[in-house]
Amino acid sequence: MRQTYRIDANRIIGSANRNVYVNEALHPDRVMREHDFVYIEEGYWEIYQNDQGYKLYPDDVILLHAGEHHYGLTPCSPNTKTMYLHVNYDGQDRTVAGEEDAGHVVLDTVIRCQGSPKIKEIFQQIVHAYLSENPRKEVKLSVLFNLLLLELDEHSASAADKPKLAERIVRLIQQNPQRFYTARQLSDQFYMHERTLMKQFKSQYGRSLYAYQLDMKMEAVRLFLLNHPDIKLHEVALNFGFYDEFHLSKTFKKKFKVSPNQYKRQITDS
Repeated sequence: MRQTYRIDANRIIGSANRNVYVNEALHPDRVMREHDFVYIEEGYWEIYQNDQGYKLYPDDVILLHAGEHHYGLTPCSPNTKTMYLHVNYDGQDRTVAGEEDAGHVVLDTVIRCQGSPKIKEIFQQIVHAYLSENPRKEVKLSVLFNLLLLELDEHSASAADKPKLAERIVRLIQQNPQRFYTARQLSDQFYMHERTLMKQFKSQYGRSLYAYQLDMKMEAVRLFLLNHPDIKLHEVALNFGFYDEFHLSKTFKKKFKVSPNQYKRQITDS
């Protein structure tokens, strides 16, 4: 879904802060009168707007529109960190994309901001300004929010012009969760020099190919255990491309601070 926002409106930030979800949590089930913009700093979350689900990874931004139904069906991963801001609805904001003009931006519901530190910086400035005692903070917040809209728009336009190689790699990884791909394997498959491939991937996703695969695989394992707590650990290791269950357990504990068996017991006891 694409959404239209007016960029010359006087914006009121009703709330802005950071959240740390030490334990798993579902996104609140609600319909808000304000827009809810969420920046994922760490972790994974799946959030729905109406009937559409969006998978969110570090440095993703989701724009939850005022008046729409927002909710979660899958809990976020432990220790997920986010920044959020709630901003007033303007009469010219629309959930159906309108024609682009100088006074509006048209944005996707989810914007992948890997490789764009400016957007994260503006979120941080909004949170800091909202929590400050600056007597002119309302004016500053309105300016910062409109600047955020412009940066999101510029980043989206720039990303649309970039090669789609990294996205093709991610789709391949998602379709083959039992494999760990090396840069050499992917460079052979996509007919590109290994170093160029790794540089393009890191530029778009902000992490190395290996780190991205590991994070995605760990989240897939967590969700698999959540839905199949009775499955044997060696089967999980085989399904997701680990050498053995010891390798899986060590990697899982490093990521989530508990072993897979401890996590399964938490699920069973809850």
